[in-house]
Amino acid sequence: MSKTKIITRKIAKQLSNMSEAFRQVFSKESQTRSKEVAPTFMHLTLTQLYYIHAIASQPSITSSDLSKIFDVQRPTVTNIVSRLCKAGLVDKVQSETDRRVYHLSLTENGKHIMAAQDHACRQIASVAEKIFSPEELDMLYELNDRLMKNI
Repeated sequence: MSKTKIITRKIAKQLSNMSEAFRQVFSKESQTRSKEVAPTFMHLTLTQLYYIHAIASQPSITSSDLSKIFDVQRPTVTNIVSRLCKAGLVDKVQSETDRRVYHLSLTENGKHIMAAQDHACRQIASVAEKIFSPEELDMLYELNDRLMKNI
């Protein structure tokens, strides 16, 4: 096996380990913030978390907006949003100007999940600040930024 393939496998394994570590920190934080949200969080899919994040980042977002953002058909969005509403994480409010349009927002439990995610990211960043030098942190940021721009 070539050295490049070995390194690629090592990187893939590290990314998988980081993802699992983040999930664990996020899960603990969710349980700390809201006992009601913790069981719900454990059953969320990655796609549902993406939708929660998109809804949190854009006030009055609609299903049409989500369809464009994620480049999926409206029925797909409707299905995911319905599940998030049923889980008590998202509210749908009918538009006053166009009765066919519903604006989406996070419920308090949805906001708890976003707060838990933010706190988990900060916890991991805090660990990085403790174990890496400022130069290494700059390098980590630059490398991660380059990777994210090319995914």
